[in-house]
Amino acid sequence: MKPKIIFVEGMQGVGKSSITKQLREKLGNTTLLDLSGVKDKTIEGRDKTYRYHKKVLQMLEDTNECQMNYVISRSYQSEVVYCNLGYKPYTFDIQANSLISELTYLTKFYDIYFIVLTATEEELKERLKRDKFCYNEFSLKNSLDQQEEYKRQLRYLSKQSKCSIRCFEIPNRNIDDTVEVIMKSILTNMIG
Repeated sequence: MKPKIIFVEGMQGVGKSSITKQLREKLGNTTLLDLSGVKDKTIEGRDKTYRYHKKVLQMLEDTNECQMNYVISRSYQSEVVYCNLGYKPYTFDIQANSLISELTYLTKFYDIYFIVLTATEEELKERLKRDKFCYNEFSLKNSLDQQEEYKRQLRYLSKQSKCSIRCFEIPNRNIDDTVEVIMKSILTNMIG
């Protein structure tokens, strides 16, 4: 059985940190990575972001013999979403396609899952009131737009990876229930 890489994506306030921490505890032999974005909005920043994600994927390849599971909050998809919604003045499509190719290669060593967490408008209203550091301040509309773009990127990834990367979206209504659904799906290999 191959170790697992589980990417958890979604807009600000959807519960990525809470879900990934619990997944790490449930899986065992698991490293948790909480990736951050590069604030530089120039072309140099785009290139730094690409190199950052490329090096993370290289680290995953380099450590595959350790049989370590990885749970990763955020991925290159956040950069694609922010670019597509106009928060950054460039596109990240070429770089994203290169990273998708590398991710698809990693399925030789790992079972890879991409999860996009979702929330209803009412849930999001409450979650955006949180007293927690935020990289960007987003309105409810901006957050809902992000959610739709994350879902679109998930569908794109599924097509590009030709189902070798298991992709799904899941509503995060309750952290314990969401973790249970993810664990059950992964352990029974029913995602996809």
